[in-house]
Amino acid sequence: MSAAPATAGTRRRRTGVLAFPVLVGLLFLLLVAVNVNGSSMAVLSADADPPGLIAGEPRPVRSDEYRLRTPIALSSVTQDFPRAPWIGLAEVNQVATAHGGPTRDWSTVLKPQDWGYLALGADRGLAWSWWWSFAVGLAGSYLMLLMLTRRLALSALGAVAATFTPYAAWWTSPSPALFLGYGALAAGLYLLAVQAPRRSLRWSYAVSAGLSGAAFVVALYPPWQVSLVWVIGAAVVGRLLDDRVRLRLAASTLAVTLAAAAVPLTVWLAQNRDAITAIAGTIYPGERISSAGTGSLA
Repeated sequence: MSAAPATAGTRRRRTGVLAFPVLVGLLFLLLVAVNVNGSSMAVLSADADPPGLIAGEPRPVRSDEYRLRTPIALSSVTQDFPRAPWIGLAEVNQVATAHGGPTRDWSTVLKPQDWGYLALGADRGLAWSWWWSFAVGLAGSYLMLLMLTRRLALSALGAVAATFTPYAAWWTSPSPALFLGYGALAAGLYLLAVQAPRRSLRWSYAVSAGLSGAAFVVALYPPWQVSLVWVIGAAVVGRLLDDRVRLRLAASTLAVTLAAAAVPLTVWLAQNRDAITAIAGTIYPGERISSAGTGSLA
């Protein structure tokens, strides 16, 4: 007679855990369905009332978005997703650039932010790409915070605060929330893996964590990625220490996670080595380095 209440409690707990990500998913699909995005492309219009502008004010400071990222993506759709289209006076490898457009390359499997362009076309593809950054930011940070704090409301509020910072709203090429989402999702799945009651479930979570980590890497914006790795890595280590997770379990799970990430990344790096080397040796983003003390508040 005592098993029924426990089962009901487990179901309520599961429903509570899933409520936030389900709500995020529904809102994401709704925004894509009604074809709404937050692009500042209207700043390029000479009209006092730009066509397509529903609300708000286009922000000139978002020039990376409306002059670079969005035009390249829409151009890629028009050209049927070339791997290296002509941009200006040069062919640009879209697979290995930080602001690359969507392609039909196999690595697009690791770029869910581009799936909308391939499946839905330019308009709703832009909506998909725009809101995906925030959706994965919310879902990933929620899972990680839930694994760290074990508190539903706090995790949901923390996910909202982390995803919708003013910096994320300002810098949208792509939003930092995209990197936060993939990194936090990988961390949350890894922590799920080390706590899984069955080996098959543990490996499934670990592989999923590795693929999320691979998606994190191929998004290619090191300034945000390196910072996030330090913070998220420290949080994961702290959780493992608090839970007194056995070193062998943590290490074996990490090995599976890293292997799942290494397989696609090794192929991707090998195929795009020349382009990545060229990017790393040029002013943006490879050589854009600031020394300590040279920052400008302005």
